[in-house]
Amino acid sequence: MPRTRRRTTRHLGRAVALAILGPVGCGGNSGPPSTPAPSAGPRASQVAIDATLDAAERLVQSGNLAEAEIVAARLCERGGGGAAFELHGRVLAGLAAQAEARGDQDEANTLRRRAWD
Repeated sequence: MPRTRRRTTRHLGRAVALAILGPVGCGGNSGPPSTPAPSAGPRASQVAIDATLDAAERLVQSGNLAEAEIVAARLCERGGGGAAFELHGRVLAGLAAQAEARGDQDEANTLRRRAWD
């Protein structure tokens, strides 16, 4: 496997793991909010969100829309912001186009409705 492909695959694996396993955003915490340590850079959760968005974009570019949809949906659930919702809509529209190309018009219509919601 070429070196750049191994590196890309490794980065995608980490980002997908962050999206699926790591807490992104600030949902589901029953305790009092903690005070983040002061830092010069962006919050850790924002770094995780950005890395996960980047990984999902790479999945889209590689044609793996099914996995990109999983990552984008999880980001939307965990507070990924407008970029996550925009990405999720684009992925759903791409999946709708694929369903239509297969001749599955009902699935294509369902995916398009989800993309607009």
